[in-house]
Amino acid sequence: MNIASTKDGSVNSCSKRKSCLVILGVFSAILLLGCQSPIQRRIDQNSVEYQALNSETSSKVDQGQIAMGMSESALKIAWGDPVKFAEGEDSQGHFKTLYFQGSYWKSIGFWEYRYFRSRRRYAPTLDYRSDRIPKSYIQAKVRIRNGFVEAWERYPQPLN
Repeated sequence: MNIASTKDGSVNSCSKRKSCLVILGVFSAILLLGCQSPIQRRIDQNSVEYQALNSETSSKVDQGQIAMGMSESALKIAWGDPVKFAEGEDSQGHFKTLYFQGSYWKSIGFWEYRYFRSRRRYAPTLDYRSDRIPKSYIQAKVRIRNGFVEAWERYPQPLN
């Protein structure tokens, strides 16, 4: 007889307990990694760039804020990757405009025909229903010149 099984082939409680602890440990690790904030996740992924930031910039990045003069890498750590970008040129030279996306839940209402059984026949009824759908919009626009934030604008969430 070995330690992992009994004479009838069933697994003993010690082996079951060990496998339960391993499974519990794996689920705990997944849960802890999943609870990490998006900013902290980007800091961990870009640790070299983050370590190179001065204390004022790193404190803004930690709070998800940006400032004029901030590097493009600090901007991307704070706000993530843009959804689109455009390049242009003016009297001061080449620049890049980054667009960042925001999202919100929009409530919608609609009328729906439903049929219910009433005294051996189906009768139609008109019900008002509501639902929520996700909507996205351009939340911010940032102008980058020579690798640094030159100007930025935030836009409010649309009313409808």
